[in-house]
Amino acid sequence: MTNTFEINNYSILCSLNERTIYLKITDKIAFLSYEGNIDMKDFRLSLELCDTYKLVCKCFLQEEDHSVCFTLNSGTLKVTFNATVGGYLKINSEIILREKIMSNDSQLTLNFNKLEQQYINSIKLLTDRITHLEKMVENLSNADIVLTDRKTPHFHHHGVPWNHKLNISELTLSQDGWGYSRIKEFYNLKYLLIDNVPEFDIINKIESKTLEHFEKRHHNIHLTGIQNLPNLKKIEFRHCNLNDSFKCLYSYKHNIKEIIIQNCSGINQTEITTYCTQNNIKLSLT
Repeated sequence: MTNTFEINNYSILCSLNERTIYLKITDKIAFLSYEGNIDMKDFRLSLELCDTYKLVCKCFLQEEDHSVCFTLNSGTLKVTFNATVGGYLKINSEIILREKIMSNDSQLTLNFNKLEQQYINSIKLLTDRITHLEKMVENLSNADIVLTDRKTPHFHHHGVPWNHKLNISELTLSQDGWGYSRIKEFYNLKYLLIDNVPEFDIINKIESKTLEHFEKRHHNIHLTGIQNLPNLKKIEFRHCNLNDSFKCLYSYKHNIKEIIIQNCSGINQTEITTYCTQNNIKLSLT
């Protein structure tokens, strides 16, 4: 008959043999093992062996009025059993188990078990933290970002709401008066349209690590600051005065794969066409 138990940091194997009770107790933190075959004289109880085994198991299960205590002392583990039977009969017994000296193979197995337990604990800790962070992100995704520095903003600005959900992937802003520095807080933003905003240096006011597609319509525009949009793959300009601003693209490494220019002035068509051809960028110029 064999039973296993878990108590705090101890893993316990208990087995009833013909004349002894075999105990193996492993400390899962220190990764030390203690074991021995215990006969009746070691328990010092006036009980049959099978009854003693039942008592030991009840103590390991920590049933009502049954408990066990472990005490470490220089290579030995003292195990103390305490029980109250029938509500009045107190039984106490203690045994000593010696630390098992490992062979090379056994020590290797124990070392593997130690590493496995450490990884299991680390994975559980990381899993719990990830679950907590996912919950935080879910809650924060429903929060609003107010794109203005005004103390008392109205709900709409030229037909566009001041407030936007933090997890949006597309954003359209028209007219001026926006707090562009807050765009970087939209952690999932992929597309940004700036329409009818007269500020020519608008790109220099924007930062985003996720933005992939930027579009500007109407008024002057300059590309200074576009390096603050490192994931940008597509730029689009319609009815703008570009002021020959594409020259700034030549001075830094970027990920732009497509450029769309429609009805824009202030651009050297030959130069931009040559640049896009040389850098394998798709160009639509109308």
